[in-house]
Amino acid sequence: MKSRLVISLALLLWCFHCAAFGQNKTAGQLDGRWYLTFDLPDSIYKSAVAFKVETGGAVKTANLGEPLLFLDGGTIDGNQLKLSGKSAYGNVTITADLAGDKISGKWSLGFVGGAMSGEREPADKPKTNYSSVFERTWKTFDEKFYDPNFNGVAWRGIGDKYRPLIAKIADDAEFINTMRQMLKELKVSHVGFYYSPFENAITAKKSVAAENAASFQPLTWKKISPEIGYLQIKEFTESAEAVASVDRAFAEIGDAPNLVIDLRGNTGGTLSVAMRLGDFLFDKPTPVGFFATREGLKRNKVDSMDKLNAAKLPVYSGYKLDDFWASMDKNGAVAITSGGRAPKIYRGKVVILINERCASTTEAFVAVVKEMNLATLVGTKTRGAVLSAVSEKTVGDWLVRYPKADYRTARGKRIEGAGVEPHVAAEKNKELEIALQTLKKPN
Repeated sequence: MKSRLVISLALLLWCFHCAAFGQNKTAGQLDGRWYLTFDLPDSIYKSAVAFKVETGGAVKTANLGEPLLFLDGGTIDGNQLKLSGKSAYGNVTITADLAGDKISGKWSLGFVGGAMSGEREPADKPKTNYSSVFERTWKTFDEKFYDPNFNGVAWRGIGDKYRPLIAKIADDAEFINTMRQMLKELKVSHVGFYYSPFENAITAKKSVAAENAASFQPLTWKKISPEIGYLQIKEFTESAEAVASVDRAFAEIGDAPNLVIDLRGNTGGTLSVAMRLGDFLFDKPTPVGFFATREGLKRNKVDSMDKLNAAKLPVYSGYKLDDFWASMDKNGAVAITSGGRAPKIYRGKVVILINERCASTTEAFVAVVKEMNLATLVGTKTRGAVLSAVSEKTVGDWLVRYPKADYRTARGKRIEGAGVEPHVAAEKNKELEIALQTLKKPN
């Protein structure tokens, strides 16, 4: 009887060992680099993530891709994977099944959600030489960063500080966190460091025809009343459809004597929509600022944007980012003008809603209209992140984003690091209410 009990206990322990081994084996299959794909309502988003399973099934994540979604980590139990993350629109949860080198599941954000899938990076993908990527990244900033004085930071000293740290690193998570920490020391916006094996991290599912511009999501408009038009711009996107949307918006609400332009949460984009807005607000071609690269400063024989004579710079007034950079690469520095090209100039009273998430092109636009006394700004101070950046591959699929040009308003004011203050302060979600009260006041 005793021997049977011993055998039974041994079998039971062996079964537990097998179960634990099977779970660990499954969990261990998650370790490494994965390519994740998220099916969004209007686009497909792809990102690279490094997973590491710890004791007890806890999952650590290193977000390698461009920052539309940041995963905070999660758990794995058998082949059941649960992850949580953050996006600009709120917290995201993911539930998925792991099957070998594939993941399939769903993501959700409140009542919105969709499918997600993933696959392990191919085994024949070359291993990263972290020191090589570091050197190429450091050199890119050393040669191309917009400011020859590196924003007051001793860049060569930064390289000497981080070079030995990188030489000791053995995994993606520590590497990318260390690289991003190094770039933070420049204390400027528009810097980034990613691993991105995709041609495009975000791909639109379909284009929007110009005749359907009223439903183009980044721009929406309506009349709050016969006296007040409302135009919301969620993103300064670039396309012919976006420009057509601005035209249609003013055609449909531009006869109202008052206009609210809602830019809350707009983190910027390209010049396209902002330039077209200027066409409706300025009755003739008007200087709205100037940009300069490091090469531009050198060509003009100055060491600072503050010493440039904007009146003598070549002028750019187009709508396309590629054309803008072609002009910048040719001239090194350009003055931007907008206005006088709309079918009908809007001459009513304008109030613009802003908040702390407004950045880049959005801030440049509101800084200009404030400087020219064309609108009343309502809300909270903007972020203070106005530089023009480009992205380049370094080694393999490692990507660096760096600010290539600095910006000043037409009167020479720098917005980077300063932001734009509202004329009228308003608490969150009270901006529109305050704006409508402001419109009732006499000029």
